[in-house]
Amino acid sequence: MDSISVVSRCRCLPEKKDEFFSALEDFLVPSREEEGCISYDVYQDTQDPDNVIFHEVWKDQEGISYHIGSSHFAAFMGKAGLLLEKIAGDSPFVVTIASLFDPQSPPEGEEIIVSTLCRSLPGKNDEVRISAPEVILNPSSAEPGCSAYMLFQGTEQKDCFLLYEVWKGFSAIVEHMGTAHFAEFMGKAPSLFVPMENGELFAVYICTPYA
Repeated sequence: MDSISVVSRCRCLPEKKDEFFSALEDFLVPSREEEGCISYDVYQDTQDPDNVIFHEVWKDQEGISYHIGSSHFAAFMGKAGLLLEKIAGDSPFVVTIASLFDPQSPPEGEEIIVSTLCRSLPGKNDEVRISAPEVILNPSSAEPGCSAYMLFQGTEQKDCFLLYEVWKGFSAIVEHMGTAHFAEFMGKAPSLFVPMENGELFAVYICTPYA
């Protein structure tokens, strides 16, 4: 069975951010030690550090179920409810299953969340952070079909980046890929990033609500 990737977004209450990351540190150790956990990485928005994303990879659904039923998960969620804003109804988390983009099966729906992983070349972390707003973040966010376009950086592995995008349908993504700023960003990408495990500079995931 293929592994399962989960992407969860949350937003800290500004005055509770330090307390949240302290609670998170205690949560990550036992979570990563679980038999079903392949990886569990945390990213922070480069423009708005109150925004946080978890990127988790699990061996199977059984591993996820065990994690959700663990005592450290219950303890963390109990604390998180007091430290995070509500961004999805009564929930402080937007939780999605992330599947690698398949060009043969374009995603459907009025809202499409895209999570793109990349890793910077040695010594390029600051250049990625500094150039991203002008080159890709700001112009992409201004597109009529874009609801959100944010760059996150790994809190532990500083060379790991995650682009979190929300689009108004797949046609908006196609239009985005035809823009001059997208072309400029892709032209600069080989000088900023190293290939991922898939051999490409980016690992592009389509995120669907976790059921």
